[in-house]
Amino acid sequence: DIDIMIRPSTLENTKLFRYLEDGASGLLIPHVSTAKKAEYLVNSIKFPPIGDRGFDGSGLDSYFQIKGGYEYTEYANNETFLVVQIETIGGLEAANEIASTEGVDCIFIGTGDLGLRINKFSHELKLKESINKIAQAAKDHNKAWGRPVSNKDDIKLIEKVHQQGCRFMQLTYNNQSLLATGCYEKKDSGVTNFGREAIKEMNRVGIVIDMSHSAEQSTLDAIEISRSEEHTSELQSLVNLVCRLL
Repeated sequence: DIDIMIRPSTLENTKLFRYLEDGASGLLIPHVSTAKKAEYLVNSIKFPPIGDRGFDGSGLDSYFQIKGGYEYTEYANNETFLVVQIETIGGLEAANEIASTEGVDCIFIGTGDLGLRINKFSHELKLKESINKIAQAAKDHNKAWGRPVSNKDDIKLIEKVHQQGCRFMQLTYNNQSLLATGCYEKKDSGVTNFGREAIKEMNRVGIVIDMSHSAEQSTLDAIEISRSEEHTSELQSLVNLVCRLL
């Protein structure tokens, strides 16, 4: 039982909910900088009364009408999720409004893009302060949030950010990292020793492992490492496979 979260290449609403009809559990949308954009996304993938998603009821998500009907829409709203990425100055400044949007289930902090913009625009908040601000906004509105793991110092922060409400973390971004191989690399050497330690710590505290942008062997390694942890609960051992559609 592995949930599939898709990072779509389009924001066209009829294509967004088609991913859910085809069996995806959730969508990860980059560069959400305003509450208005968050509301548009909610309307695209949530059924009434939360959103304005079109009703089909004959897709894989409803087991081809076996679980169709109006009750199915409540199930779909509860069992599918929307993750929005805050990674711009606009998103940082609108973090509270974005987090308060009904139908937004989780916030992912894109530390790379956000850090770049903080540096280039000389923003008054540094990256660490910005992460804390977004995390607090998520906590205030009872939303989970996530972020990448980028260096060995971050292992020491895993338990701390979990206490702040972080519920999923990313191991690599396209290229080889200290933890795993990215999807753009020609050779996939899998999860590194440092990556194994990070995965074990995430399993220990209960953080979902986000393998978006990772290569195949690294993803399989993450699944196997999680399954081998004796203390890992069924929920904690889920590896979140993100299909990045280009």
